[in-house]
Amino acid sequence: MFATGIENSIPTINNGKTRVDQMEASDHYKRWKEDFDCVEEIGIQYLRWGPPLHRTYLGPGKYDWEYADMALADLRRRLITPIVDLCHFGVPDWIGNFQNPDFSQQFANYAAAFAERYRFNPTQLRRGSSASKAQGAMALRLAYRPPYDVEAMLRFCAKAQIHGVEHVEGLTLRRSVGWQHRGQRLTGWVSSTFVPDRHEVHVSASPSLSPVLGALMQGVRHSLDLDADPALIDPVLALLPVPLRPGTRLPGVMDGFEGALRVILGQQVTVKAARTLVQRVVDRYGQAIDTPASGPVSRLQFTRTVWYAPKLGVPVVIEIEDNDEAGKPLRRERVELMHAQQARTAN
Repeated sequence: MFATGIENSIPTINNGKTRVDQMEASDHYKRWKEDFDCVEEIGIQYLRWGPPLHRTYLGPGKYDWEYADMALADLRRRLITPIVDLCHFGVPDWIGNFQNPDFSQQFANYAAAFAERYRFNPTQLRRGSSASKAQGAMALRLAYRPPYDVEAMLRFCAKAQIHGVEHVEGLTLRRSVGWQHRGQRLTGWVSSTFVPDRHEVHVSASPSLSPVLGALMQGVRHSLDLDADPALIDPVLALLPVPLRPGTRLPGVMDGFEGALRVILGQQVTVKAARTLVQRVVDRYGQAIDTPASGPVSRLQFTRTVWYAPKLGVPVVIEIEDNDEAGKPLRRERVELMHAQQARTAN
């Protein structure tokens, strides 16, 4: 992630007489929007970038945030996460140089002012809310482009939720997670809370999932369709002969295998009946896990590792004896499809 960035070093040469501003040399101050266009075009979601220290930090307690305000707002709109470089090979003229004994305190003051202005608290980023601190949870904030029909998304999730695996309460969606990583199976929980006023989802996750945090966040983004652009979608939906709901999103899944099995179980039945079938499978085959911070979430949904017995080298036998909503036995073809999907994934 750190390899891609806008060079913002500002060293001085000739015994401090000449300032070499790389952003100025590259014409970034005039063409920063074009630079961000290029970043977005090639699909980069993380960008090393920073406001020029000598232009922003004008003196003790004096700051010019104009450029930083514009640039950070634009990056936020594009859903590009900045890796903020606050000081790069140079200091403001009034500080002199890095040998100034007051530099460390002056720079700490600048960093604190930056964090306060842009509401970025490193401690909160690592530890999350008070509720999460007790569990040592990891916490991140994921942005999305407004508008977002939060009510519709959570209503759908609540209607399809599986007891013990998922739980919707207010603006928060919690669920259990099982994830393969380097031959090991990591288990834990993830909690996603919508903050509509900030156009963000605040996500906390159990420490056990820290090795796969990046992939986990991508799973959350996909499951909640956070990367959708309503400016492109809503005009098309407006052409349909139904009332437009601005910010409509398409719910996704955290895991493709899980999604495939939900599709198989949900064929030719209602949402309610499909949830009943999935619940039966989870109750019978889902692994119980300890997730103290996630409330009613305490069981893993079917995943490829739950359904496959690696020591035996064969799929776990799946038998669903209960009838479907019409009182008929579950079609054998559906069970065979589930076995086939399981075996294909395991191989």
